[in-house]
Amino acid sequence: MGIYIIEIVPKDISYIPSRNEQNKIVEFLTRYGVEKNQVEHKVSNGIQCHVNPYGSENIKCPHCEERIEMTWVYDILSEVYDSNSMEFHLKDIQKVRYSPCCQKPISLDSLNYDGILSFSIYSASLEGGDVWNLIAMDFPEKINYELVEFIGFPAEVLMIRM
Repeated sequence: MGIYIIEIVPKDISYIPSRNEQNKIVEFLTRYGVEKNQVEHKVSNGIQCHVNPYGSENIKCPHCEERIEMTWVYDILSEVYDSNSMEFHLKDIQKVRYSPCCQKPISLDSLNYDGILSFSIYSASLEGGDVWNLIAMDFPEKINYELVEFIGFPAEVLMIRM
C-alpha cells in the first residue's frame, strides 16, 4: 500500500508561521477531512529537504525550462548535507552553480520543482492515506492557491508517497 505523507511548507525557506497561521493551516486541512490532531508542526534548527521520490521528472531549469535530472540535484544535496546537525544550511542551498542544461547561474532554491521538492525550517505534516485522494483531486494548482489565500502567506502542499 505505501506511506502517504502530506506536508505544507512556506515558500520562504526560513519563514516560521505564527501560532495563528499554524492554526489556519490545520483549519484549512479540515476541509479535506483531516482531524486537527493529525497535523504535526515541525520547526527545525536548520533547513530540511522535503522530497517526493516519485516526481523527479518534473525538475526544470528556471532559465531554459529544460528538465534537470534528479541525480544532479541529489549529488549536490549529498555534498552539502550537514550530517552532524542533520540539516542543510541556507548558504549551501543558495550557492550559485551552473545549470547542466544551459550553463546559466542557478541555485538549488531557484529550480522549478513543481511540488516534488522543497526546503524549509517549518513544515506541517500528516500521514495522509485516508485523505490522499481528496487532496489529489485539487493538487497542485487549486489547493496551493486556496491554501495561500486562506493562511495569508506563500506556501505549497507536497504530496509524498513512499
